Amino acid sequence: MSSNKPINGDQFIEMIASAANWLEQKRENVDRLNVFPVPDGDTGTNMSMTMRSADKFVKERADQTQVGDVAAQMAYGALMGARGNSGVILSQILSGISQGLKGKTVAEVSDLVQAFALGADAAYKAVTNPMEGTVLTVVREASEALNRSYKPDMGAEEALSLFLQAGYASLNRTPDLLPVLKQAGVVDAGGQGLLFIFEGFLAALQGKPAASPVIVEKEPVVEDDFEDTFEHFFADLNEIIYPYCTEFLVLADGSHPESPIEALKNYLTNYGDCMLVVGTDDLVKVHIHTNDLGAVFSFASQFGELTDIKINNMREQNRALQAKGKAQAPETSEYVVIAVATGDGLAEVFKSLGASYVIHGGQTMNPSTQDFLDAMEAHPAEHTILLPNNKNIIMTAEQAAKLVDGDVRVIPSRTLPQGLAALMQFLPEQDIDNNASDMEEALANVLSGEITTAVRDTSIEGVDIKKDAFLAILEGKIIAAEKQIGSSLEAIIQKMADNHVELITLYYGADIAEDEVNGYVEKLSDQYTDIDFEAYRGGQDVYPYIISAE
Repeated sequence: MSSNKPINGDQFIEMIASAANWLEQKRENVDRLNVFPVPDGDTGTNMSMTMRSADKFVKERADQTQVGDVAAQMAYGALMGARGNSGVILSQILSGISQGLKGKTVAEVSDLVQAFALGADAAYKAVTNPMEGTVLTVVREASEALNRSYKPDMGAEEALSLFLQAGYASLNRTPDLLPVLKQAGVVDAGGQGLLFIFEGFLAALQGKPAASPVIVEKEPVVEDDFEDTFEHFFADLNEIIYPYCTEFLVLADGSHPESPIEALKNYLTNYGDCMLVVGTDDLVKVHIHTNDLGAVFSFASQFGELTDIKINNMREQNRALQAKGKAQAPETSEYVVIAVATGDGLAEVFKSLGASYVIHGGQTMNPSTQDFLDAMEAHPAEHTILLPNNKNIIMTAEQAAKLVDGDVRVIPSRTLPQGLAALMQFLPEQDIDNNASDMEEALANVLSGEITTAVRDTSIEGVDIKKDAFLAILEGKIIAAEKQIGSSLEAIIQKMADNHVELITLYYGADIAEDEVNGYVEKLSDQYTDIDFEAYRGGQDVYPYIISAE
């Protein structure tokens, strides 16, 4: 490409693929930048899966070759595939870039300068309390530097090179802005992941796009079989008031004065049920059960072209299913509680306490926005309560809640013990406001501890850590690093006991034998006679013990 030639849609598609591939190749490098030396550093994994979701969505709609359309598809794919805080922030950066390229047939360098600045703005707006020394700083300072250096005769390669140069200078300063980074001897992981994405962009422009690596991974899955709900089984065909299960995408062209998302939500409410309208102002996904396809498509088409149209006749489906004896009456609920948990044992504990469904995920595999949307679509209710149970999943749950048209409450549980404490306050006969309030208040009434192994030598807040040591973590802070797992467990219990707790519960992992746990419980019960001890099989990986104290 010549130095000042604009980027066309095909090139932008290749840039997105190259960025996704390069970040995947560098994923483990980013994961290793985790501040804590624990084996669940997942910033690289979350950003990579988010970027690959963007790339996948673009490739599935490769017939759209205008830069603005491709950017909208990239943003939508990232939005749906966003995982963890880093993935959500990345999706917002890409959404801002999409806004800057909206309506563009090709992207001039001046368009890129504006788009990158909008990406930075969108990222800051996505975070309640923006913290400097993170990916936010990197994207902002890099985009500001590019804006200052921009000249009309600048080419896209030069622009991306300047962005990267300023970005790495910013990244190298992140330890000066966040003392925890300096103490751990690392730079910000999210900032590094973002710069790998832009390196992938640049490589494609230089004619050397990053190749796709071999990817082997396990996606988070939702506990319970969704098949029945997704196929909408009804025992009585007369119950099917809106027989056409309809899905489509709207490629919004910006010609309508209203936001397509809000307008579609308001209009379609009168033409069906089980409605879901999500996406961006450029690309909207619609799902609805309706008996008036003409009205639905006529209104939606006012906002742009319709594509990926799928229509299923649920009466026809159910006649076939009834013939096979598979039909069943639908479940209707006032409440649905959807929790995130890792380990089959912990999933069962959540369900025994009243969780309707459990998304398997956590420290090593954060569920995506789409995972939450799928769960909510499959299990509709008048009120939905989401328990993320991990500080790195809260933003994803909140993003999913904003995308659905209904009453969805996110209880910001940062740990599995907090989620369990919140769930124990849930009363189905109580109204949603009191339930949400009681559940959120319960978060402060539990102490959360966990044990895992160190993946490197380091020193954090006065604790010297050797690789493979057992780390005792209490309320997110490493309090001890011991050679024996029992010593780390005792360190946590001692600190919990100092807080005058009455009950301590151990959830033991997949690799811990029951006899070992029983031995610890017997010993601890003799040592702390005023505290009750319980133990349950959690079945989780990575963390041999998760401990709660109340």
